Amino acid sequence: MTDVFKKIFIYLLFFYLFTFNQNLLSQEKMIKKYYNNVFAGGKEKILSLKNDTKDIQIYYASINIILYENYSKINVKYYLKNKGKDVEISFAFPKLDAKIEKIIEKSKNKETKDLIIKGDYLNYSIKINREYADYQIQKDNENELKNPFKIGDTCCIIENKKQRYEEKIDSFYYTYSWHVTHLSIKNDEKKVISISYTTPHYYNTITINNPKTIPIIEDSALRYVSIKKESQDHYISEKIFSYLLNTSYSDNEKIIKKLVIILHANIIDQKYLEIFPKDYKKRGNKYIWKYKRLKANPVNNLLVKISPSYSPDTVNPLYFISTPPKITDGLNSFYEINKNKDSITLIYQKNDNNNKILVKAIRITPELYENNSQLKNINKPIKFEIEFSNNPNFENAIKFIKKTTTKKFIKSINKRASFTIYKGKVIKCKYIKIKILKTSHNDDIVRISDIQILE
Repeated sequence: MTDVFKKIFIYLLFFYLFTFNQNLLSQEKMIKKYYNNVFAGGKEKILSLKNDTKDIQIYYASINIILYENYSKINVKYYLKNKGKDVEISFAFPKLDAKIEKIIEKSKNKETKDLIIKGDYLNYSIKINREYADYQIQKDNENELKNPFKIGDTCCIIENKKQRYEEKIDSFYYTYSWHVTHLSIKNDEKKVISISYTTPHYYNTITINNPKTIPIIEDSALRYVSIKKESQDHYISEKIFSYLLNTSYSDNEKIIKKLVIILHANIIDQKYLEIFPKDYKKRGNKYIWKYKRLKANPVNNLLVKISPSYSPDTVNPLYFISTPPKITDGLNSFYEINKNKDSITLIYQKNDNNNKILVKAIRITPELYENNSQLKNINKPIKFEIEFSNNPNFENAIKFIKKTTTKKFIKSINKRASFTIYKGKVIKCKYIKIKILKTSHNDDIVRISDIQILE
């Protein structure tokens, strides 16, 4: 290649890169995404081909929910008794699918697209008297109109006045399907139906690039935390758990003689939660509702909103960059470190690099667990070194050592689902380093599921 051709090539390459970058900078983009189905469970149905279920009684039911930040594990038990003749019945447990009509506009062209978003549960299973039973999914035409939460991704991309691409939702509605199990129940016989499954929590994200004419339209039913990075605005909504006792069909179904709901909130701070209805009894991180012959109204529907924004002293987690970053494994996310050589470093970056934070407390939660037996078996951190600094090399850092015992750590987790590793003098800093010096087991690897910084 001659020198002339080289110069032309370099010039063209420079011109292309410059033009490409200018287009990126001038391009307006808004992407709005919804994740998971807002429906986490609801009112059951008992069916019979001969409509002969009047003598079937649900004399007791329990709904046990283990709530994490990203998902919940649910166990429901129904205690049935037949006070009449032998009968064949179908026990039906609901799920909600979303049907969406989306309009896609590209310049002057427009088309309509129909979508179905299935509200499937994970690891759904049913037992009758402790024996696993089969089930089939049956579709229904029953719609649920009492759900205020939107669903369906949208976007808007503007290159210039003549080039515009947009996807928007024209309409959406929720339709029931059923997990149906067939069983026979004799006169005066009792049966226990146990259902278990996992449901990821519903939430929404909005990303806006170089906003000029595109409005930032948040979902009015959701609360957001946000951060600005260079030319982009990022919004993440609260997580939503919703279990409906009052539905479009519930007035025609059996009234349960006694119903108990227990919510175990394994969340780093109970202030992260907005829980409805409010008539619960609280014991540590457990929330309990008890009803007798409840004919449910909309106010009886269980709704849990999860967001650090509900805790006024909590620093927005989006303001921190962590090293190492959190690992995502399915629905779980956590920090995983080797206690002999690793640490977790948090860098505070709110909008610019010069901001510092006033830290008054730090809390952590251990590896996720379902019960006390699992809590005892996981490797728990019991000695910490925390460093605060304004220097990335942690020169002249303020150091703090926190010691505890396995017994005290478990007691704190059982009481409030978290453990405080620092609380004291307010420290102004930009960098925080957390080292784990000792654990309850001999394992080198330890997991931290969440860290909370309070100011």
